[in-house]
Parts: sequence; C-alpha cells; structure tokens
Amino acid sequence: MELINKLFGNSGAEIALYKDKDKFFVKKSKLKSISKTIQIYSHLKSQGFYVPEIYEHNNEYIIMEYINGLDIKNFILHYGKEAIFLLEEFLIHYFKNIKLNNKFNFDNEIEKKFDSLSKDIEKDKLKFSLNSLRKKIPTIHSKELSHGDLTFDNIIFKNKKLYLIDPNPTKLSSVNFDVCKILQDIDCHWFI
Repeated sequence: MELINKLFGNSGAEIALYKDKDKFFVKKSKLKSISKTIQIYSHLKSQGFYVPEIYEHNNEYIIMEYINGLDIKNFILHYGKEAIFLLEEFLIHYFKNIKLNNKFNFDNEIEKKFDSLSKDIEKDKLKFSLNSLRKKIPTIHSKELSHGDLTFDNIIFKNKKLYLIDPNPTKLSSVNFDVCKILQDIDCHWFI
C-alpha cells in the first residue's frame, strides 16, 4: 500500500489515506477504543445506516473503506433543497432508530466532563459560570450505543447515499448528546 496523505481529525487519532492499485483505504490508529469503534460501526450498519467497510483491525489500528464523497457543505451547495430534505430524513431516521429509551443517570460522566472543561478553558472570559451551567443540565438520559460525534463533518454523501463516518466512543453515549452535537455544529457553523 502506498501512503497518499496524512489526514487530521479532532479526536486525537492518527489517520492516513492509502492506495493499493485502484482502491483507497483509511488507516486509523491511536483510537480511544478500537473494539468500541468497531462495535459502533456494526450497530449503525445493523440499524440501516451506510458506514465504511472495515477490512482489517487489531489492537493498534483499523483499515477501512475510504468514503470519497461530498461533505455536507458541498452536498447542500450542489443539490440545494433536495440535499436539505435528504439530510432531514437522514437525521430523523437516525434519532428515531438509535434511541433505546433505557434511562441512565449520567451525573458522574457529566461531572467528569465539566472537570475536564474547567481545566481547558479560560473561565474569566465566559459570560456565565460553569457551575450555574452544570446545574441546568439534566443527568437522566437514554443510554445506547450511539455515534458519539454526530457532526456534519462525519456525514458524507456518495452514490446517492449518506454515510456515517468516524464515530467516537464516549462515556456520554446517548442519542440526546448526539442531538446536542449536531445543534452545536449548526449554531457554530463548524461544517462551513
């Protein structure tokens, strides 16, 4: 296999694009949990979602299909309203089919997330206190195997289908947190 390019993501994983003959592959290493990532891909596929095919994996890396399609920004620019309707159907299908409705108290997980945030941000520049925000966040949510990083960057359009890529195993594994992530993406224009 020939290394074509090193790619960058936000998860801390190392990602590289390889070519073997006429086929492209993605190799991801330094993932939080390879087995959990594979489990999420399998679960998404079992729920009728298109995901990259996994060709090889071990404790150090995953080699999978490269989904060479349009990112959401270009998909919308190219297909207009049709893209919006397809994306809407896709998200409705996701949120409807992933949710298991089993309730779980995420209090400890949310507390750890806030502890991590308080170390990484400049609190004096915030227009609110982390403590007041923490008190407003509900802790009881459904718990299920979800994507974990549902942003428009992780949805690719190829061959008239929307693919989910790059799931992120997280302790906050709930479709409710996926809803928040996609809303953040819309509000902050990350995908633009």
